[in-house]
Amino acid sequence: MCTYLASKKEATAVNVQLIGIVSNVVVLSQLWYAQVMPLQAFAGVLAASVAISVASLLYSRGKMTDRSWLPFEALVGAVGVGAAPQVLWASFVTGPASLAPSLVAAAAAALWLKQKQLQSVQELRKGISQLPGLCATAMFALAPIPQLVRNFSDLSSLAGLSLGTMLLALIGNAVCIPRALFTRDAAWTFGSTWGCLLMGWAQLLSLYLGVNPDTGARFLAAPVFAAISVVLFSYLGWVVSTDARAKGLPHALASYPDVYFGKR
Repeated sequence: MCTYLASKKEATAVNVQLIGIVSNVVVLSQLWYAQVMPLQAFAGVLAASVAISVASLLYSRGKMTDRSWLPFEALVGAVGVGAAPQVLWASFVTGPASLAPSLVAAAAAALWLKQKQLQSVQELRKGISQLPGLCATAMFALAPIPQLVRNFSDLSSLAGLSLGTMLLALIGNAVCIPRALFTRDAAWTFGSTWGCLLMGWAQLLSLYLGVNPDTGARFLAAPVFAAISVVLFSYLGWVVSTDARAKGLPHALASYPDVYFGKR
């Protein structure tokens, strides 16, 4: 997603992604230090994170040429097409790893890019730039689902979850929604909205519904959850209303459909 936003020259959004990358690397470094993560895997993730961060930072600020950026962007897209299905497969399927998901994804991506190429070279380039964003959006969209399923199926397992992390996910994605809507970027709009609602609010909902078996109290008090919900949905209502007025749409409910079905 970082490279995708960099290709759009969204420097502020790239900064947000860089914060997430650094946070993830810190967590993974702790796993490596605890000898839970192999050194080779950690080194690979670290090298990829540094390369993507530096390249995205430079290109989003106009300090990297298109000639240097395009091959890098294509490489990231190819890696994403191969890696995203494996991550999703491991999240939802118990059993041995399989190359089938990656092969299917690669075939689908190749057909999609071929269709773009038949339209024009510009469309092909646009398709290549969209690959990292689409792969990231797919992983981002499905990542919270296993945790949510566990949360709602076993409410007693909520004791170790961090309220602060959920609020950060909610707020961080929520502040990206206005810009994503304004640019009419389908992947960014979906990712930020989904992250806000699923990684943020839905996780908080599970905390509110869960009861601590030791104390009998909810993991998240009703007034706190109600206050967060009112503020969040009031904010989202204001965002879509403002966007609809700015784009000349008839009403606020037309904002999201216009992103995906309107003429942009």
